[in-house]
Amino acid sequence: MKAETFEIELAGREWARQFYTSVVRSFAKTVTEPITNSDTSYKRKFSLPDASGLVQKALALQKGTQFDLAQCKSELTNPALERTIEIRLYTAKGHGRQSRTCEIVDFAEGMTPDELKAAFKVFAADKTGVSKGRPGRSLFGRGVSDVLLGHRGGTFYSHKEGILSKLESLFDPTSDKQPKATLTDFEKPTAADLKDLHLRRGENGSCVRFVLHEDCHIPEEGTIVPALSQFYMLRLINADPNVKVKVFRYRAGGKVFEDTLDYDFPIGDVIEHLAFSIPEPVVGAGLPPLQVDGIICRSNVKGGLPGREAREQRANGILIVDDKDAVLDLTFLPQFEDAPYLRNIFGIIRIKSIRDVFSWYLNNGKDSPLTTSRDGFDAKNEFTKLLFKELSKQLEPIYRREEERFNKSLSENLSREARQRLNDAIKELNRFLKEMMGEGEGT
Repeated sequence: MKAETFEIELAGREWARQFYTSVVRSFAKTVTEPITNSDTSYKRKFSLPDASGLVQKALALQKGTQFDLAQCKSELTNPALERTIEIRLYTAKGHGRQSRTCEIVDFAEGMTPDELKAAFKVFAADKTGVSKGRPGRSLFGRGVSDVLLGHRGGTFYSHKEGILSKLESLFDPTSDKQPKATLTDFEKPTAADLKDLHLRRGENGSCVRFVLHEDCHIPEEGTIVPALSQFYMLRLINADPNVKVKVFRYRAGGKVFEDTLDYDFPIGDVIEHLAFSIPEPVVGAGLPPLQVDGIICRSNVKGGLPGREAREQRANGILIVDDKDAVLDLTFLPQFEDAPYLRNIFGIIRIKSIRDVFSWYLNNGKDSPLTTSRDGFDAKNEFTKLLFKELSKQLEPIYRREEERFNKSLSENLSREARQRLNDAIKELNRFLKEMMGEGEGT
């Protein structure tokens, strides 16, 4: 008898499907991954906390006061800590790039060849060691890998300690059984080499370059900046007064347009606070309890804030974040998403220690409570059901009060409208009677 042990390989088409369903179809999701990596790298470089402090200041606003974070941003502003992240998008020929090329550039830590290899060698691995114990917003261990392998010609360049490293992702789903990568290092890169990557001599940094998949829709010129500014996963980065995310668009005729992303939460009234805990988030797992804190607000925008039909530019809803400022979801909870009485409601909910839950699920071979498509929580997941149930207990009474307020306002508006119509009818009847009776004639 002869026994043979062999490895079971993943078909190329299944690899391709994973990348396609994660970020490929969305430009906003695509650029979010390298941007969040850059932001985290800057925080390690400057020894900054993972959270900027803006959420903490927002949660401290008192019920009955105005929700306006302008003063909070002013208090957090520190020119010495200003960090720049660049999005460079080429949509026309004539700039030395293939059309639809996208680059994300930073001037943060940079990576050595060994660090670059360790970061990308194992797909979806726990990258805590690579990130020096501070993985930042990365929740799946995939992030930039999805971008490099899902789009075309994905290449990660990094400059550190005078060495330029180039990691080129190689994957053809029609012929390759699994993705591969080629790592090359240049000990003495020229000024021209660095300039081509928008990097600087004597300064560390990285450039992630790829050609967008043909199924990735690039927003129109007039909408790309608002769409990226409002995209829920980028809001806390765009709202950080010390982070400048610049967007360069290379267009026909050699024209280059530049803008800076910025996000301001709506201005409104603070109507409620939340504060509760979930003692055992996963039964029998021995995980720390979750501490949930939130603030719920109401804007006074006539006609309501843009809702989920506005997609990336949605302004209402509750932004759910963890204690590292990773944005997890933007939702009212599934059963309330289409409620007209919540049109002007927005807020922030922060959940401490929830990363331990995500790690437990991934390390135990279970589906994560978060969708790999970056669409927020998976409503079918057992933990999500528990979390949403506990959130519903807190949010539903607030929502019902808003429903009563909405119905009362609607009734009053209808009553005013009915009275106006009645008055108009009486005026019209009087005019008609005057004409019929000949009032005033012959007198």
